[in-house]
Amino acid sequence: CEATSSRTGQCEASRVRAPAKKKAWARPDSPGAPALPSPAAVLQAESTTQSALSFKLRMSSSPIKDANGWLSAAVVVILIIYILLGCVLDSLAMILLTIPIFYPVVMGLEFHGMTATDKSIWFGILALMVVEIGLVHPPVGMNVYIINRLAKDVPLTETFKGVMPFLASDFIRIIILLIFPSISLVLVRTFGG
Repeated sequence: CEATSSRTGQCEASRVRAPAKKKAWARPDSPGAPALPSPAAVLQAESTTQSALSFKLRMSSSPIKDANGWLSAAVVVILIIYILLGCVLDSLAMILLTIPIFYPVVMGLEFHGMTATDKSIWFGILALMVVEIGLVHPPVGMNVYIINRLAKDVPLTETFKGVMPFLASDFIRIIILLIFPSISLVLVRTFGG
């Protein structure tokens, strides 16, 4: 052996590596390429998944409400989540993160015999109201801190005490809109055509 390693004393020719194989899937139609689904297959799978999710939600989550107007537990849980998230997130971030999750759930449930359009508008109004409630809700209502910063001579506890009557009226308003959703749809039906 002509070239021996000074460190190991072994022949360098025995340590020659095999050339690296080229990736066979550089082009989508080459042999060995990963199979990519067609756009039509992706759309069909998404449609099937949404249909199955909607059917499963209708079948498995029987609403608590009946003809007497009881509320659905799913919507109440969603609204509570919005209030809790409102304590720590900005309203736009909260809406962008949660609407893709909560909207299909609400659309899959039956509320007061509403059409899909009415249900969308009703849930949008409720979601925006609760998001704004979350921004003034203790312990970390971000808007309360902003107001307290503007009034430097007022302690934070006094600012939170001042918000409580508004929170009580907001909760009463949410309960009324949950029980009587047609109240939130009056203007839409009157001027919407």
